[in-house]
Amino acid sequence: MSIVANSGFSTSLVGALFGAWGGAWAAQRIASQEKGRDLLLTEIRETNNAIMNAFTICNSLIAFKEQHAKPLYEKYNAQKMQYDDVLANPFYVGPFHISGDFRLIRPPIILTAGLANAIDNKISTLGRPQALMHALLQQQDNILAMLELRNVIISEMKSLENPGDRLAEIYFGVPSSLTKSTDTRHHDSIIYLYESVDNALFFTEALLNDLVDHGNECVAEYRGRFKETPSKIATPNFKEAYDKNLMPAPAEHREWVKKIKRSGRPPYQSFFSKNVKRVRDWYSELAQRDI
Repeated sequence: MSIVANSGFSTSLVGALFGAWGGAWAAQRIASQEKGRDLLLTEIRETNNAIMNAFTICNSLIAFKEQHAKPLYEKYNAQKMQYDDVLANPFYVGPFHISGDFRLIRPPIILTAGLANAIDNKISTLGRPQALMHALLQQQDNILAMLELRNVIISEMKSLENPGDRLAEIYFGVPSSLTKSTDTRHHDSIIYLYESVDNALFFTEALLNDLVDHGNECVAEYRGRFKETPSKIATPNFKEAYDKNLMPAPAEHREWVKKIKRSGRPPYQSFFSKNVKRVRDWYSELAQRDI
């Protein structure tokens, strides 16, 4: 009787222990799932916020290019070609009239602080997005520097008492007829302003594409883990800007982007799918023992 009693007591004790362990494991698993759910939802929300910030920056750059950078660049190049033809023509007689743009231009509103903070601190994507963000910040500095330089030169040209040939020499960046020196500041400011805007547009669009890919990976993982559909990832569309020839496609940057890889999220695997091979091996081993 004592053996039976002890055996029953042991069985009850072991069962109780396993029951307690199972309950604790289940509670821990539920808590872990809820934490994972909250983390993924936060990641999706922060990614959407970053996408909208980048989209706003891109739109601001597109508007600035359409209103200022592109017409300024195209008009300057057309007049520069005319002026070069005049200089190359020994029979040309008469002054060359400059119908340039002497307005002081304000910089575009590019609010990069929030986007940079999200990329560095709030979103778990690694690799290329960080590099693209830093490249965008550099182009933002270039845009501000070129606008500041151009505005200084415009003020200097407006203050010339007897412009004459000196105005054209400064405006087009050609050697002075008197000193033989060359002041290319105005020429450089227009060329590099246009290029910097194009570069900033390229890096912003590339960053947007990476953020959209990252967000869609998070959504796919959320669906796989929790069998629910979270908020959709915003997908910006720049078709109108492409139709107006406002979006750049510099080949050298595309090669640069290809060399830097984005660390994507690994595809989600359920507990069973991750351990299916282990289970199969375990059954195979049992089958071998039975034989």
